[in-house]
Amino acid sequence: MKKAMLVIIPILLVFGIGIIIFLDTTKYDRITVGDFQLSEYRWAIEDFPYNRNVGSVDNPRTAIERAKELWVERFSRPGEKPYNHISSRKVEVSFDAENECWLVNGVLPFFFDGGAPNAIIQRNGEVLAVWHDQ
Repeated sequence: MKKAMLVIIPILLVFGIGIIIFLDTTKYDRITVGDFQLSEYRWAIEDFPYNRNVGSVDNPRTAIERAKELWVERFSRPGEKPYNHISSRKVEVSFDAENECWLVNGVLPFFFDGGAPNAIIQRNGEVLAVWHDQ
């Protein structure tokens, strides 16, 4: 009986850890994509243009990755730590199907001061705007 328990307990532990890891990683695979109208963000394109192409952006996960890269590039200062693009915090992504553009917004928890980074990227990779709310 003791030998059986010595075999069963580690198997159950490994199985349990596997389930926890699976559940933890699958929650990050679900990305909700909202809708937005590019016409409502003309001010951002005019005030915060960013002339760069980041390559094809065909899905929300790629849009988020490219936006985070842009935020680090745009908001980091020489001689300082790289910009913290709130990677562990919530990011929202929306898509304008008519204009084939992604809008990626960083979202700060309600108890944080300051603003969050934003980016508008076309599906073909052209970056239209990168800015930070104040």
